[in-house]
Amino acid sequence: VGAGDSLVGAAAASLARAGLTSFEAVQYSDSKAVLDAFRWGVAAGAATAMTEGTSLAPAAIIRKLYPKTLITKV
Repeated sequence: VGAGDSLVGAAAASLARAGLTSFEAVQYSDSKAVLDAFRWGVAAGAATAMTEGTSLAPAAIIRKLYPKTLITKV
């Protein structure tokens, strides 16, 4: 499993927890839930990239990295 797989999986899981399980739900949702999903994805991807081999990153590392993720408008 690579960092990209972890990013997509964590973002999808976060969207599902928020009840956003269809394109229409995401499209018309509060953007905070969508941005939060991206942050979880970035944290999971980064944690997996830091993990040796092809193992999934431990959840504790993902939770530790999450507060350090930022989304800024460009």
